[in-house]
Amino acid sequence: MRKLISCLFCGILLLAFISCSTTPKTPTTNSWIYDKDNLENVPIEKNEIIYRDIPGGLPKGADGPLFGKLAWFNSILNAFDLQETLSTDDKDKLFDALFGFLPETPTNIIYRAIALGKYFENGSPLILYAGLYEPASTAPEGSLGILQFTGNFGTLKTPSKVLFVPVKGYLSISEFWKTMGVVFQDGLIVEASHLYNAGYEMKIMLDAKDDTNMEYINLADLYINDQLRENDARALEMLNEVYEKDDATELQKTVAKLNAFLYYLYTDDVSAAEEALLTAKEHSEKIPDLSPSILRVINVEAPAMLELYKINSK
Repeated sequence: MRKLISCLFCGILLLAFISCSTTPKTPTTNSWIYDKDNLENVPIEKNEIIYRDIPGGLPKGADGPLFGKLAWFNSILNAFDLQETLSTDDKDKLFDALFGFLPETPTNIIYRAIALGKYFENGSPLILYAGLYEPASTAPEGSLGILQFTGNFGTLKTPSKVLFVPVKGYLSISEFWKTMGVVFQDGLIVEASHLYNAGYEMKIMLDAKDDTNMEYINLADLYINDQLRENDARALEMLNEVYEKDDATELQKTVAKLNAFLYYLYTDDVSAAEEALLTAKEHSEKIPDLSPSILRVINVEAPAMLELYKINSK
């Protein structure tokens, strides 16, 4: 199971997928985000979540499968270190603000601003601006639009990490932090870093060398998270094959079941997902030096995804 962290500039790869003729210009079409009611000036408490929609009302909305939204949301929580700081209720409110409404067709302007109170050290909120943009001819087949969340901050790279620097009263669609993904015509949503990539598929095979178990685990992860439905059944077959093999290590069995957990959430089989996660946890307890990142997936990320799935599938 790949650690679902939204890279700071993963969306840059998708810039070529957005039609240049419809890319929004600031501040004209998006000027409402800095009018007298803008979220930068609304006093909200620490971790309080509010949002504001474009004046005049939202366009017609569309529905779609939960899995892609939850996988992307998990990446966003990781990007801003919110997994442990937000309660389940807070996460659900933020998830609803970000993904609870999606336009039926591209808006080509920002349609919603979402604020998380007192996120930055100076007490200012974290604000993400949502827009769905017309796809260019280079976008993946079946694309309806390119969904983008742009932050109210820039980034500053240091030798050890990347810092977020809040910027008030200004938004740069091209220069500030962003995360992007594709909304497909069948409703599927796939974050940019999870789109199918033949080069990455080949790299997985080459990197595995003679370790078929790791090759299958990593290929299955790619197939479960990408937009190609035809490779999904093969993903589960590979994970089950790894899990049943005598030479599979406890770590490989653990990760195989974590990826199976994702597969079952993707296919709306909650009971099987719960069982896979429990089995992964049982195997993980036999590994004395299990990496903190995998422990975090087992104990924090996966349970949060499962809980949010249950809440939002009712």
